[in-house]
Amino acid sequence: VLVSDEELAARRAKWQPREPKITTGYLARYHELVTSGNRGAVLEAPSLKN
Repeated sequence: VLVSDEELAARRAKWQPREPKITTGYLARYHELVTSGNRGAVLEAPSLKN
């Protein structure tokens, strides 16, 4: 796909992530804890806060 650098910059500037469809339950927990595929798609424990 041939898209100019200017067009890509304009698209990035106006892009906003979608709100998650699932916000409660186990799938929401999984979504918060799993890493991306390029990091191994493993579950990481949240850091402990005092």
